[in-house]
Amino acid sequence: MSRTLIRAGRFDPVEGPWRSPEGERHGKVMMDAPSFAIVVPVTPGGRIALVRNRHPVPDLHLLEWPGGLIEPGESPRTALRRELTEETGYRAGQLSALGRYYPNSHWGTYRGHVFVAEDLRSGPPSPDPEEWLELQTLPIQKAYGRSRGGDFLDGHTIVALCSAEAFLRARGWKIGAATPPSLDTPPDRRGELA
Repeated sequence: MSRTLIRAGRFDPVEGPWRSPEGERHGKVMMDAPSFAIVVPVTPGGRIALVRNRHPVPDLHLLEWPGGLIEPGESPRTALRRELTEETGYRAGQLSALGRYYPNSHWGTYRGHVFVAEDLRSGPPSPDPEEWLELQTLPIQKAYGRSRGGDFLDGHTIVALCSAEAFLRARGWKIGAATPPSLDTPPDRRGELA
């Protein structure tokens, strides 16, 4: 049985039992947090929609996929539809699930669910009050080139882009080659580029 170490809202450090392969019991500190869903939105013209999001820590404006936490009682698909509309204004006619992953299986039990959204219809976004978001679209080839060149720093964005590659190729989209990172931009600030 796990015990909560600190109540911190939705992200609580807990200590839970863990057995070694030899059968010894150990206490393992983990992060008890809700799972989340992220989406690679693809426009009919071959652009992908990202949001430029300001993160107080590490004080960067990062380009990342729309998405967010799965609320209690929600399915990943329902959460994703809600988050996509809130953050971008887009409504998806078609959502394809690509899979799920554990962002850090060493200390967290939560999962990320990755989708591709197609047949997008635009509308007004309605972000949460604590979100500072700016919608940006990039041609698919440019997004993959920038990712391979080291311009995306958000781990979930990189995972989703890798997960979507085979799906997008099967749809006939050209992915392209790497674009080298700008030598004038320090590596820790590249994700801030628009």
